Amino acid sequence: MFNQRKTPPPPPPPIGGVIRLPTLERVPGEADVSSMLSHAQSARGKQVKLAWTDDSQQSVPLLTCTWDSTASEPRWVMQYGEGSMGKIVWMYDSTDIGLIINFVLGTCTGTVQEVQMNDSFAMDPVLLSADGTAGAAPASGQRVNATMEGDLVDFSVPSLLQSFGIAAMSGMLSLKGPDGSADVFFQDGNPTHAQALGSFGELALLELFTWEQGKFHFYKGERTDERTINRRLDSIIMEGVTLLDQAKFIRNAGVTPESYLIKKAYGVSEAEFDAQVSRGAAIELAVQKRFFAEIDDRTKLFEILLRLQLPKTKWLPTLYNLLSCGLIGHSMNAAVSRKPLTLADTQDFDTSVVSLSDPIKKQLIRGETGIFTYPAFVFLVEQECLRFEGTQEPFSIMVIAVRINEGNKLIPPPVEATQSAVALISSTKRRMDSLAHFQTLDFALLLPHCDASFTLLMAQRTYKLLMQGAAGLDPSKVHVTIGIASVPEHTGPSVDIIGRAREAQALATAGSPLLVASRRETPRPV
Repeated sequence: MFNQRKTPPPPPPPIGGVIRLPTLERVPGEADVSSMLSHAQSARGKQVKLAWTDDSQQSVPLLTCTWDSTASEPRWVMQYGEGSMGKIVWMYDSTDIGLIINFVLGTCTGTVQEVQMNDSFAMDPVLLSADGTAGAAPASGQRVNATMEGDLVDFSVPSLLQSFGIAAMSGMLSLKGPDGSADVFFQDGNPTHAQALGSFGELALLELFTWEQGKFHFYKGERTDERTINRRLDSIIMEGVTLLDQAKFIRNAGVTPESYLIKKAYGVSEAEFDAQVSRGAAIELAVQKRFFAEIDDRTKLFEILLRLQLPKTKWLPTLYNLLSCGLIGHSMNAAVSRKPLTLADTQDFDTSVVSLSDPIKKQLIRGETGIFTYPAFVFLVEQECLRFEGTQEPFSIMVIAVRINEGNKLIPPPVEATQSAVALISSTKRRMDSLAHFQTLDFALLLPHCDASFTLLMAQRTYKLLMQGAAGLDPSKVHVTIGIASVPEHTGPSVDIIGRAREAQALATAGSPLLVASRRETPRPV
């Protein structure tokens, strides 16, 4: 009646290295998967198998969990049938119960759901979740209750950090805001490591000063061996408060990422430019000149930031200087539309060749949406990986899931809404970006020359547009999650950028709507 979780039954005695749980008459739920993980952890090396009935399939679905003694995570295998006739559907290594449940649901029903995860296994050691941080789990494996929590509306980030310094506190500060999550570790009141929205160290900590909405929790005693911050807290606070003031000035001036920046001084000499910006914030002249050169009255702030790839600690004071000194203005309309470059613009190009490519396009593009198929997307990612090997140019992937919340159940949107979502995502991307279907129900965006921080900027923009609703749907029922992964930030010995983006998106379903994959570390034996 009260939906209380029942204690899982004791495991049956192992037979030939296999622990076989009783067959279910339904798809496994949280308690079932949690029980499998518990058995696999206590009986390292043995296969824990769980089958259930499925009227839509001739073969019996089977989930297997095996946790080898030398592995840092258990391996899950979903298949139909068993033995030589069995067909493996997917294989995955993770301690995240919610992730595995959604993989099973997606395979069997084509839907996913919000999952209240078991705290003892909720934290994946290689991913940034809304409540966890890479490699920072307490020794007991359990997250203790927060010793301090609150709302950033009532307690600003500068005041929060200052209070930790005065009290010489040690532990982890976890924040979740509208745009994502962040973690900061303290030792005796001094920050030692921070990660936020794909950035690390001082850049991540300074990012937080511009956060004015969100929840925070402080977990006393949690620690990490990573050391990415070496400056004193008081000097970081001084720089962060200045950054916050500049951000407020820009917001009060009405500038948004969608604003077109307009030059007010086209004939300004280099000496005059230097003299005017010298009255503003201290930032390298080369950076300010580079930013100013990108302004052409036809480009949005969002596009300039993507093009320059500058951290917030540089572009925000630069924009503040140019605005406050009267060198630029802004508008919601572009001055002149630019003609896009096409193949036909090339001299001596035989336009009849274009028609020959139509059969190839039909194989690469889904007719109902007009975007790339999943196999075509994988091929494009492979090409970006090869380009990275030769040029070291970064690139990123966004995996986007759009669902409709009907009676606490997430279902795929109708065809009209899917087409509307494709149109909205297309409106946010650059011409060089590639939009494609991701596996069966989701979308993926390939972003050349984009690192994690600016991919997040694009993800925030995409998320807000999609949450406004599509094809007449009720915005309150639209459920959007986005996972982000970038090369080289989120790769290890091998480039599994597609898998990292999917992992982040799957975790976002149970936490923050936008999730950035953490840096991949070499797995350590347990």
